Amino acid sequence: TCALPISAPATWKHLFFDHVLPLVLNQRGHTVLHASAVNSPSGSAWLFIGKSGSGKSTTAALLASSGCQLISDDFVLLRDEGGRFSAVPAYPCLRLWDSSTDQFQWDTGSFEPVASYTAKKKIPIDRAGVRFASSAAPIECIYLLNQDWLEVAGLEVKRIGPVDALVHLVSASLCLNPDDRSRNEMEFQRLSALSQRVPVFHLRFPYDF
Repeated sequence: TCALPISAPATWKHLFFDHVLPLVLNQRGHTVLHASAVNSPSGSAWLFIGKSGSGKSTTAALLASSGCQLISDDFVLLRDEGGRFSAVPAYPCLRLWDSSTDQFQWDTGSFEPVASYTAKKKIPIDRAGVRFASSAAPIECIYLLNQDWLEVAGLEVKRIGPVDALVHLVSASLCLNPDDRSRNEMEFQRLSALSQRVPVFHLRFPYDF
């Protein structure tokens, strides 16, 4: 049973697209990361991984409003083609707190809530002036946002090695059945290859608008 008020259609859509669908994709053999992603002006994908509230969606929205294309706001489906990894577009929507939407000066009064149990707003990208990627893009780099929650004075970017990167990638992967040993072994091998082929960086910045 569920004690949450989930009768609103928006809540059901959110639960299906952002919670059920990624886990179903994982169960069918795909690797899905809790991340946001944009297609850079050069045509390659930048992924942003972090804890809830670390700024994944806001970072993607800022970049998308500055010339990049949105690939995904909250989960990223990876495509592995012989060791070449790409990010597959999810669906054209942003989900942001009011503190973030205020920075864009959007009139959010008509925007729907994401769900009945959160104050986040669902931002249709056509009304936000943001372009959505139409095809998968090769992953150029991955950024780990404010992973240790340290207060920093300015922007800090530091590359990490593949072993440390693998730990973060495994933590960010969405898994439906932790007891499925063969599936998890395949996932681990895929993420290990990703950590060795794609540069991963710590990205720290003052989280203060």
